[in-house]
Amino acid sequence: MNAAEFLLWITPIGTPVFVILSIVLYMKKRIEAKETGQQIKKIYERLFTISVAIIVLCVGGIGGAIIICDNAPYMQKSRSSSDNQLADSVHTAVLTAMMDPEIMKKEEYTEDLAELANEIDITKYTGEENCILAGALKVLWVEDFQELGEMIRSRGATGRILVTAYGPNKVRVVIEGTEHWMTGEEITIQ
Repeated sequence: MNAAEFLLWITPIGTPVFVILSIVLYMKKRIEAKETGQQIKKIYERLFTISVAIIVLCVGGIGGAIIICDNAPYMQKSRSSSDNQLADSVHTAVLTAMMDPEIMKKEEYTEDLAELANEIDITKYTGEENCILAGALKVLWVEDFQELGEMIRSRGATGRILVTAYGPNKVRVVIEGTEHWMTGEEITIQ
């Protein structure tokens, strides 16, 4: 058990015990001060009300903690799946742009394809620098690739989408810093 788990369990238990002990000590002092029976009855009623409220809050806090802990893997799976779909969309868009006859006819196509042979971070591109990436933007229906970087949901992700074209119809897309929920490896589409 690490420190965080210890605090998670001791806080809901320790706080009400401390409060109840404080109230009991307060009542003991009041009784010793020879208060009337009516005043003691009021103190007991307040003690009961406060005790019930504290117990309800503790049970609710423990229940909330359990629910959050149980749902954490599902939330990570959802984020990972979303990022995987994003990588797949970028992969399809770049492949579609590479195979587009209109783009292939352009003079700069060969140079731009050679540029994609090196791993590049497309979130830094507006699309105007590279005819293939400009075609991919049209397929994805976004203004620029920065929008795609903002769609990445996984914790620990850097917001960088790395693209490499190797071979005539082969593209590799990596979303940097993400983990696939099943394999634990970076999200990569080839």
